[in-house]
Amino acid sequence: MPQRRATVRGGANVPPERPDTGRLTVDQRHDLGLLLSVLGDSKIDLAKRRSAAAGLIARGWPAAIEALSKQLADASDVVGQRAVASALGMTTSPPQALADPLLDLVGVDNKALRHDVATALSRYDDAGVLSRLIAWVNDTTQPMNVRIGAIGVLAEHRQPLSVQTLVGLTQAKHDRAIRNAAFDALEELTGDTTIGRDSAGWHQWWQAHRHLS
Repeated sequence: MPQRRATVRGGANVPPERPDTGRLTVDQRHDLGLLLSVLGDSKIDLAKRRSAAAGLIARGWPAAIEALSKQLADASDVVGQRAVASALGMTTSPPQALADPLLDLVGVDNKALRHDVATALSRYDDAGVLSRLIAWVNDTTQPMNVRIGAIGVLAEHRQPLSVQTLVGLTQAKHDRAIRNAAFDALEELTGDTTIGRDSAGWHQWWQAHRHLS
């Protein structure tokens, strides 16, 4: 799934439009503007931009969520995308409206961003998100980077269905790249480094542990 690009008009990148702030008080609009100025400033470091993103998440105003969504979609600003994704990864109740923008980033090339996105998506206790990830990893028509990225997210989703799916992906019928990603994900998810790239071993492990939470 390719990242969305900033709109291009006349050969120049146009920054995302400011969100509608009509329903906010004067003080809230001022607060929003300050947080957006930090989040959108590419000269500011990741930690400060993450803090601004966390502030917007905490406010929860529709205008704040809209701005976060647009930042996630701005492929020209990877640090800004990381700021939002990593802030979402630190909250226990991420806004539902940001699940789709995160899912759009599952197959990104940037390893650090991909990790932040996986952690953020793991915070969604949502059967819909998990079912989409599982559908992607099993869909051979999906680009390989999307399938492998989705496997990485499943490694962060510590649920029985995630483990079952990953174990199934270790079978010989799957592409080697998919199998290797599944082996790595299982080691990360379970902490067990003794089984290695042994599909039968992981199936035996799953039979012994499938009833554990």
